[in-house]
Amino acid sequence: MKRNFKVMTALVTLAAVSLGGQMALAQKSGGILKAYHRGTPPSGSIHEEATNSTLTPYMGVMNNLIMYDQSKATNSLDTIVPDLATSWSWSSDETKLTFKLREGVAIGARVTLRGKHMWEFLDRFINVTLPRIRDFRGVPTRLSGAGDYTIGLKDQLIFPEIEYDKVDEPRGMNVTIVTTATNDEEGRELLRLLGMPFRR
Repeated sequence: MKRNFKVMTALVTLAAVSLGGQMALAQKSGGILKAYHRGTPPSGSIHEEATNSTLTPYMGVMNNLIMYDQSKATNSLDTIVPDLATSWSWSSDETKLTFKLREGVAIGARVTLRGKHMWEFLDRFINVTLPRIRDFRGVPTRLSGAGDYTIGLKDQLIFPEIEYDKVDEPRGMNVTIVTTATNDEEGRELLRLLGMPFRR
């Protein structure tokens, strides 16, 4: 009888621990969802990166014009569903695709410049655009930790190419310069040699 009681007590304790553990691991409403991931993504662009290191953490925060239906096993033209776009259509010669967007959705754009276009932008950014900022005293010296540099701008009107009459409200932007440097010291020195006006 004592042995049966001990076995029964052990089983009840084991069941309580198992159920208690499951309830403790259950997601709760509100708060912050933390998803632990094996690596650091090279960038946050789901359109330029093809690894799970980028797609897994960023798919939930990115909006696409259209996307494939995630419940279908195979991606095809027939499984495309809307996300930001409510509809889309091809031009008669099938060279241009037009999307009708949902109303009331704020839309941002991201452009990656490489080669000649990148060098032209960087030269104009450093030598023409930054000096146009009112009371400009240099840019912050803090880099990403991996030698890359991001600067936030409050107003796009500092770019001389922008026509004032066509701007309905001020809009900010981020400029990220990805370097081949392996650390912040190398990145800062590279940018300094290129003429980046860091604060002193």
